[in-house]
Amino acid sequence: MDYSYFVGIDVSKLTLDIAILNYEGKLVEPPIVVENTSDSFGALIELLNEKVGDLSEVLFCLEPTGHYSNLAVSELLNKDFSVWLASGATIQRSIGLTRGKNDKTDACRIAEYAFRFSDKVSLVAVKDFQSQQLRELLSQRESYVATKAGYVAQIKDFKGFVSDKSYQTIRELNIQLIESLTAAINQIEAKIESIILNEQQLKRQYDLLQTIPGVGKILAQTFIASTAGFTRFNNPRSFACHAGIAPFVYTSGTSIKSRSRVTHRANKRLKSLLHLAALCSIRVKGELREYYIRKTSEGKSKMSVLNAIRNKIVQRIFAVIKRNSSYNCLELS
Repeated sequence: MDYSYFVGIDVSKLTLDIAILNYEGKLVEPPIVVENTSDSFGALIELLNEKVGDLSEVLFCLEPTGHYSNLAVSELLNKDFSVWLASGATIQRSIGLTRGKNDKTDACRIAEYAFRFSDKVSLVAVKDFQSQQLRELLSQRESYVATKAGYVAQIKDFKGFVSDKSYQTIRELNIQLIESLTAAINQIEAKIESIILNEQQLKRQYDLLQTIPGVGKILAQTFIASTAGFTRFNNPRSFACHAGIAPFVYTSGTSIKSRSRVTHRANKRLKSLLHLAALCSIRVKGELREYYIRKTSEGKSKMSVLNAIRNKIVQRIFAVIKRNSSYNCLELS
């Protein structure tokens, strides 16, 4: 689609700095600032109607800044506007080396990026926003689980090393916190499941993934959230790169060579979950356990074999989704 206007939005906690470019890449007016609230969007839309007219020809571009940008994206999507979440690093690379920085300048740079690269636009869909909700809930769940584990560890660690009275007080308080966190975790998990189960396609994917040995509820939910219902990644290799489990060769000329290794620039949460899935799969009878035993007996390092198993799990996940059928060891081997 050809756009006539390009709106760059620089998001902060309290405000939105907004720059509007026309089809020639020129500012319609100096950048403006509005509050990052629902009420402000009504005034913003009125202003755009005055300055632009047909809002179907407007491309809104902003950086994904976590929950601070959620309101802006939600409001724009609810009005069926074209929204582009562009990576901050990509925008910066397109600009090159610059000096100085402020929010109004950033808004202009985001609008300029949208103007220059509108032919490469990747619009946000409702499903993408739904996936973001899942990622946020999963992240909060992870935080609660880690905090709960800390309180459980304290109960065990303090025993015998503090006075009995202090220990009883600490134990009772920690148990209360653990129970509270457990209830919160259960609520979050129920909300995550309700989002997935209320969407027929996501529910189908969720059920299929859990037929794969080693894939449990949390890993299945994380895959659905990370891939936006398997629309963000075309193949298991690209996802393996995203998760940091795809080894790459590092060479330069004839003098610099190193063994293949995975990158540290990856989704570490996904990598960790896949590692746990690999560990689970080699503890029970099956093809992956036999593969692990065979390869380690041949002298392969345990970590490299586990990484290969992580990749096998990813391949099986994409296979069941592509075939839209549950896992069958004979078919997918």
